[in-house]
Amino acid sequence: MLQLLILALQYYNLWQYALRQQLAQQEQDFLTNLVPGNPGRKVHRPTTSLILGAFKQVQIIYLSTAQGTPVAHLQGVQEHHLRLLRLLRLPQDIYQHPLGQ
Repeated sequence: MLQLLILALQYYNLWQYALRQQLAQQEQDFLTNLVPGNPGRKVHRPTTSLILGAFKQVQIIYLSTAQGTPVAHLQGVQEHHLRLLRLLRLPQDIYQHPLGQ
């Protein structure tokens, strides 16, 4: 259990470090839309908890049609979510095509 906790903490720090490095490489000083209730606030040193909190409003609903075909419906994905994915070098199609379509 301790090894799992250590791995989670390392991943937590890696995300934070990677995002800050990408911001520095792109010569951007801050991000917005990270602070709940204050979307215009500039965050100069984003943390992993703020990054994950920004995705709280995103919902993916999986349904099956009468023929049994799986369908995914996305709600709440906005441009700042896709920007965070780009900065973290994560594939954007996890939200654009959640079923791998």
